Amino acid sequence: MTLGSNIFYVQDQNQITACLRSHEMVHIEQYQKDGFFGFLFRYLMTYLKFRIQGKSHIIAYYSIPYEQEAYAKERQA
Repeated sequence: MTLGSNIFYVQDQNQITACLRSHEMVHIEQYQKDGFFGFLFRYLMTYLKFRIQGKSHIIAYYSIPYEQEAYAKERQA
């Protein structure tokens, strides 16, 4: 999970892959581009919009444009 310029991993250090690092680095770039509160607001509001529309947690999560961008970058790593 990324919060501002900080990345918090649940996994042990030796289990953190280059793909995961790449994904989280995209979120740092997104925070820098949109600002701390701008990123969080857009992220959460988009997620809530999809949930209100009846989408499951996982579909709502993968539908967030920030996540789509991060997963696209992760696939390139």
